[in-house]
Order: sequence, then structure tokens, then C-alpha cells
Amino acid sequence: MVYASDVRCINSLRMDRHTFSILCSMLHTSGKLRDTRNVAVDEMVAMFLHILAHHEKNIIIQDRFLRYGETISRYFNTVLRAVLCLQG
Repeated sequence: MVYASDVRCINSLRMDRHTFSILCSMLHTSGKLRDTRNVAVDEMVAMFLHILAHHEKNIIIQDRFLRYGETISRYFNTVLRAVLCLQG
């Protein structure tokens, strides 16, 4: 979804690939967001942005990212906390 093209990335996440990679890098360094055994930082951030950009429900994100609902919820909250660490 993210790395296919800028058009697809903008349609899905409301930002281009370069901006997305900068955001992921910022969340990794300043927000202390880390890859887990099963989910990479860029996938966590993509789920988070897709939910915000399209006001999607958990069940829709489960189907799109092939993850359980609890996983979606956990990583949404993890990315949200990392974004809040960027403020100030």
C-alpha cells in the first residue's frame, strides 16, 4: 500500500512516500517506536494513518492489513503514544 507508488500512498495515508518515511523515522527516534517480532514500524504507522485518514473501523483494518482486532487496537494506541511524545 505504501511503497507501491506516491499516488497510492497519498490515497491511503494522505501523504507521499517520502513524508511517510520521515514520519516513521521521527517516531522511531524521538517517539521511541520500535519494530516488534510481527509488525514493523512502517506497518504500525500505516494502520494508524489509514484509520485517521478514512475514519475506518477496526474490522475494516483487520481485513486490509490481515491482523487481529486486538493487534490493530494495540498498535494504534502505541503509535498514538509515540505521536504524543513528539509534541513540544
